[in-house]
Amino acid sequence: MSEQRTFASLAWQGKGKVTRRERFLAEMDAVIPWVRLLALIGPHYPEAGNGRRPLGLEKMLRIYFLQQWFNLSDPQAEDAIYDSESMRRFARVELGDDVVPDESTILRFRHLLEQQRLTAEIFEAVRDLLEERRLLVHAGTIVDATIIAAPSSTKNATASRDPEMKQTRKGRNWHFGMKLHIGTDKRGIVHTVLATDARTADITQLRALLHGQGREVFGDQVYWKEADRQAFAARGVRYRVDRRPSSKPLSERWRLIAMCSFMPKCQLRPLRVCFISGSRLAVAFLVALGAAMMVASTMVPACTSSRRSSSRSRTASKIVAVSRCCSSRWRKRRMVLSSETTSSPSSTRATIPSASAP
Repeated sequence: MSEQRTFASLAWQGKGKVTRRERFLAEMDAVIPWVRLLALIGPHYPEAGNGRRPLGLEKMLRIYFLQQWFNLSDPQAEDAIYDSESMRRFARVELGDDVVPDESTILRFRHLLEQQRLTAEIFEAVRDLLEERRLLVHAGTIVDATIIAAPSSTKNATASRDPEMKQTRKGRNWHFGMKLHIGTDKRGIVHTVLATDARTADITQLRALLHGQGREVFGDQVYWKEADRQAFAARGVRYRVDRRPSSKPLSERWRLIAMCSFMPKCQLRPLRVCFISGSRLAVAFLVALGAAMMVASTMVPACTSSRRSSSRSRTASKIVAVSRCCSSRWRKRRMVLSSETTSSPSSTRATIPSASAP
């Protein structure tokens, strides 16, 4: 791209508004390690002297990124270079001076990256850059999957579908295509990407999405498996995967978890505590939690407002009062859940008045 500008480029440069697309492309141009990526693709790119003179490697790589960001096909990418001045500036193309690559040239470059498996190497190079700058957190991993749709019609030359694509059911709808399995850190920065057909179950790719250094695993209920939970617990990894719903009676462990889920709502309404038959750990948990919050209320810095300090004190005193009420009235107000839980999946709750109640 030459340094000389046309009158149209000068007029566009003098406009008063910066569009969101222009701002996004400027940020990407600043953060992408162009030198490292060009050195990665350079040995596989055709050189001048062997047939038709190839276009610039950096120009083709920038157009390839535009395709991925804005979901453009090869003809759409060629049209976008002609239509959008912001895309032309990002691709380093000046109309009248530079050659705009046609759709067949864009297609050949994309096939070159796929055949040489350079896309995976580009992803690893970007991930290594994030790790060098300490922008990738290895404390935990969030796993999820998404379906990429593909044409399901057989009205083509071979009268068949793509053999690498499969169909799957999600809810009540059927989808045909492939599935991307993604692993990210807690901030959403992707560190692992796997591609399979859409029929592959999400839970089968859980192990491959973990980098082995995390202490927590997060996911929705499709990743739940009791054997995995026990295996991760034995390794010291916290298994934060949503549990699948079940009509079976809850175990003692999950009854405690269900009871603890009501604790953050104590400031909005009277506390509701689920009494568990034959287990006094609930009372011990309430006493310990009340003591911990009482200690936290005394460690409030001096600059903290009095309203926040008094709120923490009231919350801690309410929990301690409820724990004392539980311990004194345990035998009187204990509820037997064995028969009721067998007939109904939901657990029974007992409402306890607050500390100010008589």
